[in-house]
Amino acid sequence: MRIAFFDVDHTLVRGSTAWHCMPLFKQEKIFSYRGLLFLVVAHLRHRLGILDYEDVYKKGIKPFVGLEAERVFKGMEDCFKRFVYPNIFVEALQRIEMHKKNKDMVVLLSASPVYLLEHFKTHIGVDECIGFRQIIKDGRFIDDFERPIPYGPNKLKLAMDFAIRHGVSLANCAFYTDSSSDLLLLRHVGEPYAVNPNLRLYIEAKRHNWQVLRFRKTIGKPLG
Repeated sequence: MRIAFFDVDHTLVRGSTAWHCMPLFKQEKIFSYRGLLFLVVAHLRHRLGILDYEDVYKKGIKPFVGLEAERVFKGMEDCFKRFVYPNIFVEALQRIEMHKKNKDMVVLLSASPVYLLEHFKTHIGVDECIGFRQIIKDGRFIDDFERPIPYGPNKLKLAMDFAIRHGVSLANCAFYTDSSSDLLLLRHVGEPYAVNPNLRLYIEAKRHNWQVLRFRKTIGKPLG
């Protein structure tokens, strides 16, 4: 068996899933304009590869602390169907279908909330999701989250642990990502793919002769 790991933001989906969900969370009064500005800055720092991700997530979960989990789950399902699904790249779906035809396991590996990623399992048929998980206690979100965060070097550990549990070597894995923050894992898998890469990743991909993919076409319409 082989495993194909996919990053999500800018790789499987055009743009950021968090940004796509922001209008809904603003409407639900979960995020303020200040929260929106914080997200914009964090997104820019991520694209530049200089994100202090631990600090970002400590601050980023604050608006959700105390909220009923079921309310957030419903919001994320709505967000996925209305805003995320239309922005899924058709070329990414074709790659996923190719791997599934080859009997590969398809796994999302992303710092996006796992509660959102689960909808990719339901609607596009990925096998597993490894994502950011804010902790729930007594039905409400608390001010804490599971570690390690699936970002940067942590992705290597999480991918390796997952592969070992399934008896697969990273040499028999593929990884698709847009970001230079994922260079460590790209260097360890047998099939590294740079998808719509940022400048630093593009340079590294050319240096190491990794395949560069350009995903452009999106589904373009909401689910259901």
